[in-house]
Amino acid sequence: MLSEPFKQDLRNFIDSNGNIVEFMILLKNHPEARGILRDQGYDFDFLEFMTEEDIFRQYQPFSKGCLAEDVENGIMLDILIYALEEDNAITGQSATFVNGFADVLSFKAGIPVVCDIMIGNEIENWILDAIQDKNTGDYTIDCALSSYYAFIDCDFDCNETVNEISIQLPFEDWNYENVKALYAYISKHFNYESRNATYSFDDDNEFSAVQIQLSNPLYSIHIESYSYESHDYLKIRIVRKREDSKIYQALNTLLTSDETDDFVMSTLKTIIQQKTNKEHLRNKKVSRLLGF
Repeated sequence: MLSEPFKQDLRNFIDSNGNIVEFMILLKNHPEARGILRDQGYDFDFLEFMTEEDIFRQYQPFSKGCLAEDVENGIMLDILIYALEEDNAITGQSATFVNGFADVLSFKAGIPVVCDIMIGNEIENWILDAIQDKNTGDYTIDCALSSYYAFIDCDFDCNETVNEISIQLPFEDWNYENVKALYAYISKHFNYESRNATYSFDDDNEFSAVQIQLSNPLYSIHIESYSYESHDYLKIRIVRKREDSKIYQALNTLLTSDETDDFVMSTLKTIIQQKTNKEHLRNKKVSRLLGF
C-alpha cells in the first residue's frame, strides 16, 4: 500500500496543476514514487542527492506550465495516478472485507464481543458448540462464520466464566491490506492504552507473518499468525487483564440489559476511557520516577 503522506502530496500536486519542477521535488521527497516509475523504466534515484534549489535550476528551463498538459512528461504523472487509483481500490476492498468481519468481532461501548460472547460471561456448552458448528440460529452470525471460515473457542476460569475468547482463521484470506484494515477497525472501536504491530514478508515480498497487540487495563487483544500441521492460521485472542470476573460481569449486565440506551453506552465508554487514561498517567509517573 502507498503511504498516506505520498498519497496526500500527490493529490495536492494534481489539484494545484503542478509543473515539472514541483513534480521532481515530489519524486525527491517520496522514494516510493521513484520506485513506481523505476518499474516502468524511469530512473530518478539521482534526485535523492539534489537540493530543491538544484532541481529548480536544472528543470525550470524545461517547465511548460501544468505537467498534466505536457504530453511527454504527463505520462509519468499518469503512471502515479494509476498507482494511486489502484491503491485506493485495494484499500476499499479491504475495508469492505473487514466490515463483514464485524459480524464476528464487534464492540459495544469499546468492549469486544465475539458472536454475542463477552469476557466474564457464563455460557452453556451447547452455545459454544452451536457457534463452532456455525448453526446458532442467527443468520447473520452463521453466514459470517462460514464466509470467514472462523472457528471460535473459549477458555474458562475456575468459576466457569469466560476468561479468553479466540478466533481462528485461514491466514491466506488475510493479506497485508486486510490485516491493516482489521488493525484500523479495532483501533477505532477499542479504547486502547497501548498498541503495536509488526508485519513480516518473505524473500518474494509476500506477506508472511503478523503480530499485533492492543490493550487497556481491562482487556488485551492479540492478533498473531502461526502454523499447524502445514497450514497457516491467523488467531485473534481477547484476554481479560483482571483476575476478578465481577467487573466484567457488571459491564456485561449493563450492555445486555433491556433498558440499555445511548446514555448507558456513552457512560460505559466514559468509565473505560477514564480508567485507561488513569492507568496511562500512572505508568508515565512510574517511568519518570525510574528515570525512563
